[in-house]
Formats: sequence, C-alpha cells, structure tokens
Amino acid sequence: IPTGKELFVWTGKTYEPGNTSAGNVTITAAGTMDVRGTLTAGASTIDVNGDWQSSGTVTANSGSLLVQGDFAQTGGSVSNVTFDGGDHNSTISQSGGATIGNATVSQVAGGFFKLVISDLTVTGNLTLVSGDVGTALNASGATRTINIGGNLIITQGTLGSATALR
Repeated sequence: IPTGKELFVWTGKTYEPGNTSAGNVTITAAGTMDVRGTLTAGASTIDVNGDWQSSGTVTANSGSLLVQGDFAQTGGSVSNVTFDGGDHNSTISQSGGATIGNATVSQVAGGFFKLVISDLTVTGNLTLVSGDVGTALNASGATRTINIGGNLIITQGTLGSATALR
C-alpha cells in the first residue's frame, strides 16, 4: 500500500490477502490499516508501518501481524500481534471490550509503547522481547491496567508506569 494510503475492510466484509508469501501486505509509512469487518491473514504477513485501527475481527492463523505505529482497537478481537515501534514512541488503546489473543513487544532502544485511554486485555500471553511498555494516567488520574489471561514473559525490557519509565 503506498505511503499515506489506507487499507480499509468494510463492516460485514472479509479480506484475506492469500496463503503464500505473495499475499503479504505492507502498509508503508504514514499509511493506515482500518479493519471494521474481518481480516484473515492466513499464512501471510501483514506489516503496518503506520497506524492500526480496528473494531472488527482479525485472525493471524499461521501468518503474522506486525504493527509499527499507533494501535487503536475499539472492539472486536485480534488473534496475535507484534508491536515493534522502532526507536519512536507509540500508543496502544483499547475500548468496547476489545481483546488481543497473544501480544509481543519487540522494540529497539529508545522506543516506548504507552497504554492510553483504557486498560489492555490480552487473553493469551504478553511477551516483552525488548523495549518498554508503560501505562499512562487517564484524565481522572487513574492508572491503566494490563489484564493477561496467559503468561507474562519478559526476556528484556520493562513494564510499568509511563511516568516511571520516561
């Protein structure tokens, strides 16, 4: 997908890029992935170098979902996702009962993921390979919560409040 463009999956529609590496989807810088229907990755890799917006259902199957920008999920579910913000700061927000099956954070030095707006719900495992994940205060001063149904696995990196980490 060219720079500055959006891949949009309409409500009630299903998009599957294919089951081979030829079906891989790359959203280049400043692009957006907006899933309101159903996205099935199959064996493909979906690499979003811009921002991710989702209120639908996203299933990785044997493929992978890589988000390198801001992630906003306003409902629905995402089966597995890797957050890799490079060396810049990105935000993760969820609302409307949204869930992530398994999440991995893998970031280079200097990068940071901050939870904003709401709590984060991961029904499977949350793995920190590298980088930092912090929770931000909401408008009333309450901190955000990370709900993990599986295991918290920290290989390297930190998990804590955004103000303590930055």
